[in-house]
Amino acid sequence: YVIQPGSKKSLPEFEEGVKGMKQGEVKDITVNYPADFSQKNIAGKKVGYRLTLKELKEKKLTELDENFAKNLVLTNMEEVNARLEESLRKDLEEKERGRKINEIIDEIIKNNPLEVPDCLLERELHHMVEDTEKRMEYEKVTYEQLKTTKEEVVEKFKPAAAQRVKGSLLLSEICRKENLAVSDEEITGSIEELLKNTHQDRDALKERLYCDEGRSLVKDRILTKKTLDLLLKEAKEV
Repeated sequence: YVIQPGSKKSLPEFEEGVKGMKQGEVKDITVNYPADFSQKNIAGKKVGYRLTLKELKEKKLTELDENFAKNLVLTNMEEVNARLEESLRKDLEEKERGRKINEIIDEIIKNNPLEVPDCLLERELHHMVEDTEKRMEYEKVTYEQLKTTKEEVVEKFKPAAAQRVKGSLLLSEICRKENLAVSDEEITGSIEELLKNTHQDRDALKERLYCDEGRSLVKDRILTKKTLDLLLKEAKEV
């Protein structure tokens, strides 16, 4: 796990904990997770960690000059600044889009109450717990350290899982009523775009995406985007 003091990418206790440590040194720290922490199973709890500093590196920043611009295949610093501004603008737009989509879906669920099939709830819970356990494995944290159990985590996840399932079912129904469709050309184009921008093994990813299951997943993704685009458009017109 990489900690960069001052970056605010890690919790304050981690950044403070590694200060002054030497390579190979071991230190015990306690992290106070905020009540609104994204991982609900540790939100609002105190968790103990044993840190071992395996490697210490110094980050050297590149000078923002004309040579930097040329390395990016850009002519000058004006183009670099324009590229950075465009990237920031797109990031802000995506965050705002996500916020609006969440509001719209919450309102649709509120106005269209429905029962969640047990099989779909269990499947969503499985995915959520699986993702959480992968993050726990990466951070080398156990349920015991978090002073909880898998069963307790499942119970805490149920409301969010039910909300996700309801949203998915209602979006599928809207998609059906609006007769939204995806062509083979759109699926292939989306796959090629994913392959162009991937940092994974391109051949392995291509094999997974071009099989029937992969194409079906890409199709569902495109249909979901089309449905959300429609809802956003209608929300603007109201």
